[in-house]
Amino acid sequence: MKNIFILGFLSLVVLTNSSCLKDDGPEYTFAPLLIKSVDLPESFNLNETYRVSVTYDKPKTCTEFWDFSFTRNELTTRTVAVIGTEPLDVNTCTEAVTEETKTFNFKVIYNQTYQFKFYSGRDEDGNATFIEMEVPIAE
Repeated sequence: MKNIFILGFLSLVVLTNSSCLKDDGPEYTFAPLLIKSVDLPESFNLNETYRVSVTYDKPKTCTEFWDFSFTRNELTTRTVAVIGTEPLDVNTCTEAVTEETKTFNFKVIYNQTYQFKFYSGRDEDGNATFIEMEVPIAE
């Protein structure tokens, strides 16, 4: 599943870079940002939509939030990453880790416990690490 997530992310980066680059504008690099914490409810109600808050690290002063990346691994398993951008040609970019929080809407469409895996970085062996959370459906 880790390989599916990485393959999906790389495909997204390649498609985005090949379709959006212009000769007259700055070029950007895309990278997953490290998620530090997530605010999810204790349970979900079927057919309701929830706002999910995700706090992540911006590693540099020029790093900007681009979007969330969602991968559906199984019926109710979702892998979530925060994708950031950095311009390639900016010399004023300095390393300065700051936290930022963004939200996304999540609609509950299955009457089963949801499992979320939020990308949180890499371990010492280079393997992706995740904050894993389960949210049951309220009865």
